Amino acid sequence: MLENSKINEFARKYYLLYTDRNTLERDVEISFGAECLDLGFTMDSGESFIRTFSEDAFYHTERLSKISNQINDVMLLGSAILSHWRYITHWCNSGLMEEKTRSWFVVALKRLIELTEEDHRKVKRMKIGKFKEVDIRELWKHEQYDFSEWLSKDENIEYLNEILGLSLTDVNKEAYVGTYRCDLFAVDETSGVKVIIENQLESSNHDHLGKIITYASGLDAKVIVWIVKEARVEHRSAIEWLNNNTSKEINFFLIEIHAYKIGDSDPAPMFQVIEQPNEFIKDSKNNDESKTMNKTQSERVEFWNKFNEAVIKKGKPFNLRKASTKHWYDIAIGKSKAHISVTLQNKESYIGVEYWFQNNQGLFDYLFTKREEIEGKLGFSFEWMPLENKKSCRILHKINGLDFDDHSNYEELIEETIGKVVKMRSVIKDYI
Repeated sequence: MLENSKINEFARKYYLLYTDRNTLERDVEISFGAECLDLGFTMDSGESFIRTFSEDAFYHTERLSKISNQINDVMLLGSAILSHWRYITHWCNSGLMEEKTRSWFVVALKRLIELTEEDHRKVKRMKIGKFKEVDIRELWKHEQYDFSEWLSKDENIEYLNEILGLSLTDVNKEAYVGTYRCDLFAVDETSGVKVIIENQLESSNHDHLGKIITYASGLDAKVIVWIVKEARVEHRSAIEWLNNNTSKEINFFLIEIHAYKIGDSDPAPMFQVIEQPNEFIKDSKNNDESKTMNKTQSERVEFWNKFNEAVIKKGKPFNLRKASTKHWYDIAIGKSKAHISVTLQNKESYIGVEYWFQNNQGLFDYLFTKREEIEGKLGFSFEWMPLENKKSCRILHKINGLDFDDHSNYEELIEETIGKVVKMRSVIKDYI
């Protein structure tokens, strides 16, 4: 009942957006997919919906309208909505707010509201506490000594990691550029990218905008995070402009920090992303190759989407990475010395799960002396690859059976891959 109530609120929110012709494309794109996955919807390219009803109903508003009253399965409809959204944003030349697309979502979301309305009303009749915002200055009096100190703790930086899609480690509170001190400086564990975080427990201003650019250039940071109490319109525009007009390696985030409590509960902080990198704009501006994905790239995106869905269903045992056209998917282990990488090797018909060491031959040599012990704990063996004359070393395990032309075993492959990654993350921590 409670889950259906959440789905009802989601459907109402986006129904109102889609019925308003003044809604911007970004308002129905940025967080829609993640919200669908959090509600348990799956991205199956509409296959379940098409099998139950028809391909016409999945693609065309007129046919969907005729059969909408026959749809009684909340999760089936929700998954169709997610899959249709994915089709529009990744495969189709239409925009989300173009009339033919907008009208399809209006019909689908209206039916989703109807299916979940009764449970939503029951929840509303329950006794529910009031959600009250707390002044963040009551929680953190000083940006440097209170908020930055709080954010640098492992459990709190992990919360920010989820928002950014990164794995920040080596958090440093003493990073200077000339006589100026950056609030926090960190490194993304899986990519090695440098990250700066500037905190401002007040409304954004020009002074701090200048600071983040100064710190980024002085510390050679590629990810710039500006956390504020309130983001002013002019600074939202400035960050959006920077994201749209800098290279794809440079990424700016503007985030508001809020805190809430229900009744007499302890206050809970919440990060709200106001501006973030628009990867579509950056990729098209910086990539001279074809703007359409080839078959291999599209197959990778589909596999990583299914992979992420499975990780979410398992309670997110590790941080998600956005599905991409790349053949690898890096996973942090909580140490900057190494990370785990999952690779798709379609030509050789296997999925690789491997430890990857950058500039750390000594650690590789040490682990090699513990080879039998490590493989014994894991229950499977590796190819140990020192990669002489290169800066990196690999310890690779192969899971056979990958075939982009046959998805029938994807569920089993993904299940095995996730299970082995979880084991590998646990075991390696005893040795590094």
